[in-house]
Amino acid sequence: VGVGASWCRSSWWLEDCPVWGTWCEGRRLLRLTTTVGADPLTPPDGMELLALAQDRAVFGTPGEPGYVARVFEEPVAFQDGQGSWQPIDTTVVSEGDGLSNGAGEVDVDFATVADADALVTLTDGDASLSFSAQGAQDVPAVADGNSVVYEDAFGDDADLVYTVTSTELKEVVRIESVPVSAPTYRFPLELEGLSPSVRPSGAIVLEDGAGEEVLRVPV
Repeated sequence: VGVGASWCRSSWWLEDCPVWGTWCEGRRLLRLTTTVGADPLTPPDGMELLALAQDRAVFGTPGEPGYVARVFEEPVAFQDGQGSWQPIDTTVVSEGDGLSNGAGEVDVDFATVADADALVTLTDGDASLSFSAQGAQDVPAVADGNSVVYEDAFGDDADLVYTVTSTELKEVVRIESVPVSAPTYRFPLELEGLSPSVRPSGAIVLEDGAGEEVLRVPV
Protein backbone atom coordinates (compact mmCIF):
# COMPACT_ATOMS: atom_id res chain seq x y z
CA VAL A 1 0.00 0.00 0.00
CA GLY A 2 1.47 3.33 -0.97
CA VAL A 3 0.12 6.64 0.33
CA GLY A 4 1.45 10.09 -0.49
CA ALA A 5 0.61 13.72 0.24
CA SER A 6 -1.13 12.86 3.52
CA TRP A 7 -0.64 14.73 6.76
CA CYS A 8 -0.11 12.91 10.03
CA ARG A 9 -2.88 14.99 11.62
CA SER A 10 -5.47 13.22 9.48
CA SER A 11 -3.93 9.73 9.41
CA TRP A 12 -6.36 6.92 10.31
CA TRP A 13 -4.27 5.53 13.13
CA LEU A 14 -4.26 8.66 15.28
CA GLU A 15 -7.72 7.74 16.54
CA ASP A 16 -6.72 4.36 17.99
CA CYS A 17 -3.04 4.89 18.78
CA PRO A 18 -2.34 8.16 20.64
CA VAL A 19 1.44 7.64 20.53
CA TRP A 20 1.50 9.11 17.04
CA GLY A 21 -0.20 12.31 18.10
CA THR A 22 2.76 13.14 20.35
CA TRP A 23 5.37 12.52 17.70
CA CYS A 24 4.22 13.30 14.15
CA GLU A 25 1.94 16.31 14.61
CA GLY A 26 2.04 18.22 11.34
CA ARG A 27 4.64 15.97 9.69
CA ARG A 28 4.19 14.76 6.15
CA LEU A 29 3.55 11.04 5.51
CA LEU A 30 5.90 9.97 2.74
CA ARG A 31 4.89 6.31 2.61
CA LEU A 32 2.59 3.88 4.40
CA THR A 33 3.34 0.18 3.92
CA THR A 34 2.04 -3.14 5.20
CA THR A 35 5.11 -5.19 5.94
CA VAL A 36 5.85 -8.87 6.49
CA GLY A 37 9.52 -9.79 6.71
CA ALA A 38 12.33 -11.19 8.78
CA ASP A 39 13.46 -7.75 10.00
CA PRO A 40 10.34 -5.55 10.04
CA LEU A 41 11.93 -2.87 12.23
CA THR A 42 14.95 -2.34 10.00
CA PRO A 43 14.80 1.36 9.04
CA PRO A 44 14.74 2.46 5.40
CA ASP A 45 18.08 3.76 4.14
CA GLY A 46 19.14 6.92 5.93
CA MET A 47 16.32 6.80 8.50
CA GLU A 48 15.92 5.84 12.15
CA LEU A 49 13.17 4.19 14.18
CA LEU A 50 11.38 7.14 15.78
CA ALA A 51 8.13 5.75 17.20
CA LEU A 52 6.82 2.26 17.98
CA ALA A 53 3.60 0.58 19.08
CA GLN A 54 2.22 -2.96 19.08
CA ASP A 55 1.73 -3.41 15.34
CA ARG A 56 3.13 -0.23 13.78
CA ALA A 57 6.29 1.82 13.55
CA VAL A 58 7.45 5.20 12.26
CA PHE A 59 10.83 5.88 10.66
CA GLY A 60 12.34 9.20 9.75
CA THR A 61 15.38 11.44 9.74
CA PRO A 62 15.71 13.64 12.86
CA GLY A 63 15.17 17.29 12.00
CA GLU A 64 13.33 16.56 8.74
CA PRO A 65 9.53 16.63 8.38
CA GLY A 66 8.94 13.51 6.27
CA TYR A 67 8.41 10.03 7.71
CA VAL A 68 7.68 6.47 6.65
CA ALA A 69 5.10 4.38 8.50
CA ARG A 70 4.75 0.61 8.59
CA VAL A 71 1.78 -1.46 9.77
CA PHE A 72 2.25 -5.15 10.56
CA GLU A 73 -0.04 -8.18 10.54
CA GLU A 74 1.57 -9.51 13.75
CA PRO A 75 2.74 -7.63 16.87
CA VAL A 76 6.29 -6.31 16.69
CA ALA A 77 6.38 -4.60 20.12
CA PHE A 78 5.22 -5.11 23.70
CA GLN A 79 4.80 -2.81 26.69
CA ASP A 80 7.36 -3.24 29.45
CA GLY A 81 6.69 -2.74 33.17
CA GLN A 82 6.93 1.03 32.76
CA GLY A 83 4.44 1.10 29.89
CA SER A 84 7.05 1.82 27.20
CA TRP A 85 6.95 -0.03 23.89
CA GLN A 86 9.89 -2.35 23.28
CA PRO A 87 10.72 -4.45 20.19
CA ILE A 88 9.79 -8.12 20.39
CA ASP A 89 12.76 -10.44 19.96
CA THR A 90 11.84 -14.09 19.42
CA THR A 91 15.46 -15.24 19.10
CA VAL A 92 16.29 -17.96 21.62
CA VAL A 93 19.52 -17.25 23.50
CA SER A 94 21.47 -18.77 26.38
CA GLU A 95 20.54 -17.26 29.74
CA GLY A 96 21.77 -18.56 33.10
CA ASP A 97 21.38 -22.32 33.20
CA GLY A 98 18.96 -22.50 30.29
CA LEU A 99 17.64 -20.84 27.14
CA SER A 100 15.18 -17.94 26.83
CA ASN A 101 13.45 -15.79 24.24
CA GLY A 102 15.10 -12.42 23.69
CA ALA A 103 12.21 -10.13 24.68
CA GLY A 104 8.43 -10.30 24.71
CA GLU A 105 5.24 -9.89 26.71
CA VAL A 106 5.71 -13.44 28.03
CA ASP A 107 9.09 -14.81 29.11
CA VAL A 108 9.72 -18.27 27.65
CA ASP A 109 12.44 -20.39 29.28
CA PHE A 110 13.71 -23.75 28.04
CA ALA A 111 15.67 -26.40 29.93
CA THR A 112 18.99 -27.56 28.54
CA VAL A 113 17.84 -31.20 28.48
CA ALA A 114 14.55 -32.78 27.44
CA ASP A 115 13.97 -34.82 30.61
CA ALA A 116 14.04 -31.77 32.94
CA ASP A 117 11.28 -31.39 35.53
CA ALA A 118 10.47 -27.98 34.01
CA LEU A 119 11.14 -28.42 30.30
CA VAL A 120 9.42 -25.15 29.37
CA THR A 121 8.27 -22.28 31.59
CA LEU A 122 6.12 -19.37 30.46
CA THR A 123 5.99 -16.39 32.82
CA ASP A 124 3.75 -13.33 32.66
CA GLY A 125 4.26 -11.12 35.71
CA ASP A 126 3.46 -13.14 38.83
CA ALA A 127 1.78 -15.95 36.88
CA SER A 128 3.58 -18.87 35.30
CA LEU A 129 3.03 -22.20 33.59
CA SER A 130 5.64 -24.92 33.33
CA PHE A 131 5.54 -28.46 32.01
CA SER A 132 7.68 -31.52 31.51
CA ALA A 133 7.72 -34.10 28.72
CA GLN A 134 6.85 -37.43 30.29
CA GLY A 135 9.17 -40.19 29.12
CA ALA A 136 11.61 -37.85 27.38
CA GLN A 137 15.26 -38.81 27.04
CA ASP A 138 18.29 -37.00 28.46
CA VAL A 139 19.10 -35.19 25.19
CA PRO A 140 20.37 -31.60 24.88
CA ALA A 141 18.53 -28.53 23.66
CA VAL A 142 19.83 -26.95 20.46
CA ALA A 143 18.78 -23.36 19.74
CA ASP A 144 18.38 -22.27 16.13
CA GLY A 145 17.03 -18.75 15.62
CA ASN A 146 13.61 -18.66 17.27
CA SER A 147 13.42 -22.46 17.67
CA VAL A 148 14.65 -25.04 20.17
CA VAL A 149 15.12 -28.66 19.11
CA TYR A 150 15.46 -31.68 21.41
CA GLU A 151 16.60 -34.27 18.90
CA ASP A 152 15.44 -37.85 19.65
CA ALA A 153 13.64 -36.60 22.77
CA PHE A 154 11.24 -39.56 22.54
CA GLY A 155 13.69 -42.06 21.17
CA ASP A 156 15.06 -42.56 17.68
CA ASP A 157 13.38 -40.45 15.01
CA ALA A 158 11.06 -38.54 17.38
CA ASP A 159 12.22 -34.97 17.99
CA LEU A 160 10.58 -32.33 20.17
CA VAL A 161 10.60 -28.87 18.57
CA TYR A 162 9.49 -25.51 20.00
CA THR A 163 9.17 -22.29 18.01
CA VAL A 164 8.69 -18.84 19.58
CA THR A 165 6.63 -16.30 17.62
CA SER A 166 5.42 -12.85 18.57
CA THR A 167 2.06 -14.26 19.71
CA GLU A 168 2.55 -17.90 20.68
CA LEU A 169 4.77 -20.86 21.48
CA LYS A 170 4.40 -23.67 18.95
CA GLU A 171 5.12 -27.28 19.91
CA VAL A 172 5.74 -30.07 17.40
CA VAL A 173 6.71 -33.71 17.87
CA ARG A 174 8.59 -34.40 14.65
CA ILE A 175 8.47 -38.07 13.69
CA GLU A 176 10.90 -39.12 10.98
CA SER A 177 9.34 -42.51 10.22
CA VAL A 178 5.83 -43.95 10.45
CA PRO A 179 5.38 -45.67 13.85
CA VAL A 180 3.88 -49.14 14.14
CA SER A 181 1.15 -47.80 16.45
CA ALA A 182 -0.07 -44.30 17.23
CA PRO A 183 2.14 -42.81 19.98
CA THR A 184 0.85 -40.91 23.01
CA TYR A 185 2.75 -37.98 24.50
CA ARG A 186 2.00 -36.45 27.89
CA PHE A 187 3.10 -33.05 29.20
CA PRO A 188 2.15 -32.62 32.90
CA LEU A 189 1.48 -28.97 33.79
CA GLU A 190 2.41 -26.99 36.89
CA LEU A 191 0.62 -23.67 37.43
CA GLU A 192 1.41 -20.72 39.64
CA GLY A 193 -1.12 -17.92 40.02
CA LEU A 194 -3.31 -19.42 37.28
CA SER A 195 -6.54 -21.42 37.17
CA PRO A 196 -7.51 -23.55 34.14
CA SER A 197 -10.90 -23.77 32.49
CA VAL A 198 -12.03 -25.53 29.32
CA ARG A 199 -13.87 -23.62 26.61
CA PRO A 200 -16.55 -25.20 24.36
CA SER A 201 -13.94 -25.35 21.57
CA GLY A 202 -11.79 -27.58 23.76
CA ALA A 203 -9.17 -24.90 24.33
CA ILE A 204 -7.75 -24.60 27.85
CA VAL A 205 -7.78 -21.05 29.15
CA LEU A 206 -5.56 -20.08 32.08
CA GLU A 207 -6.87 -17.16 34.13
CA ASP A 208 -5.34 -15.11 36.93
CA GLY A 209 -6.99 -14.37 40.28
CA ALA A 210 -9.05 -11.56 38.72
CA GLY A 211 -10.47 -13.89 36.08
CA GLU A 212 -8.43 -12.35 33.28
CA GLU A 213 -7.11 -14.64 30.56
CA VAL A 214 -3.30 -14.84 30.72
CA LEU A 215 -2.49 -17.86 28.55
CA ARG A 216 -4.41 -20.18 26.26
CA VAL A 217 -3.67 -23.73 25.15
CA PRO A 218 -5.48 -24.21 21.81
CA VAL A 219 -6.94 -27.46 20.56
